[in-house]
Amino acid sequence: MIDIKIPSEIRGFQVKTFGPFTTRQAICFLIASGGAVATYAAEKYLLGSSEPPLFPLLIPAIPPIFMGWGESFLRMLPEDYIRYVWLPNKKRTESRKYVTDNYNPLVKEYKKYKKKETLAKKEEEEKGKKKKKEVKVKIPKELEADLTIF
Repeated sequence: MIDIKIPSEIRGFQVKTFGPFTTRQAICFLIASGGAVATYAAEKYLLGSSEPPLFPLLIPAIPPIFMGWGESFLRMLPEDYIRYVWLPNKKRTESRKYVTDNYNPLVKEYKKYKKKETLAKKEEEEKGKKKKKEVKVKIPKELEADLTIF
């Protein structure tokens, strides 16, 4: 009987179709190189130079290279990464209020009770302040007659 060793984790295996490249990487490489050649021709025509700068050639090549080789460092397909991670993060607002709602009815009742209690305390304090402001002065009866003269 022939023994064949199979690695325990085979989900990460990718078939290399064109040399060291998978089919996806080869197609993305062709698209990236086509975009770079088109950009080179456009630069040459627009600038009128026989040797245009080469750095701008990378700009149209970045998305296809990301789509071809992104799986190796993202650990997921790049289109899935864009759909489930990048876009939802861009749709969120920068500053979100952290609000929670407690579903326990006893906690809600306790909060209502505490609110009523604090309002009652504030009202009592206000009444006490008003009483302190209203100071009654007792004038003796002998002096009342003197005050009526003025």
